[in-house]
Amino acid sequence: MNSSSLNRSSVLVLNSLFQPIGTLSLKKGLIAMNSSLQGGQCAARAIDVVYGKTESGLYDLNNVITFTPYTFEEWLMVENREGLDEFISTSRFKVRCPTVIITRYSKMPMRRFRATKDLLYRLQKGICGYSGKPMGIKQMSVEHKLPRSKGGKNTFPNLMVVDKEINQQRGNRPLKEVGLRPLFNHREPQSIPAAYTIKDAVHPDWGVFILK
Repeated sequence: MNSSSLNRSSVLVLNSLFQPIGTLSLKKGLIAMNSSLQGGQCAARAIDVVYGKTESGLYDLNNVITFTPYTFEEWLMVENREGLDEFISTSRFKVRCPTVIITRYSKMPMRRFRATKDLLYRLQKGICGYSGKPMGIKQMSVEHKLPRSKGGKNTFPNLMVVDKEINQQRGNRPLKEVGLRPLFNHREPQSIPAAYTIKDAVHPDWGVFILK
């Protein structure tokens, strides 16, 4: 397994109530499994999901029989699920790559939205923030009402998506100077539980825990 695979976000993280709260790279997931909290408890355990099988002997991913958390030492003895698992081999042992880990953390963190181009485009329903014309997202760029060179921040109220050509013509001149008036004044969307931000399953095991 190469370094890029170790650093890819491939491990789903659950709180102690088996609710998804985030993702980690395989490298950080293994580090968490080998870390201890006060009192000697392991910080995280890997979850082995056991599926039923079809008549042809393939895993039936819609038939989850059980799932069990294991410490790192226990995880070394967990059986391979042919066709579902990857491994890391060292000179000392071969370890199955965990896909889901459960932590001792009991709360549900809240996630704030970032003012990305995609989100701003959706908030504006594809309308240019200056001309009011509908445009494709590739024809637009993110505009700072107060330019960053003059102290403008990357906050929702200060950002819009606008026609690239208008953005270039304006440069960093004041809006009044160029006769432009913003059509949108975005508010930051309300934070949501982290569980609702994880929608795409990188591995079939994730589908057991992420909200449908």
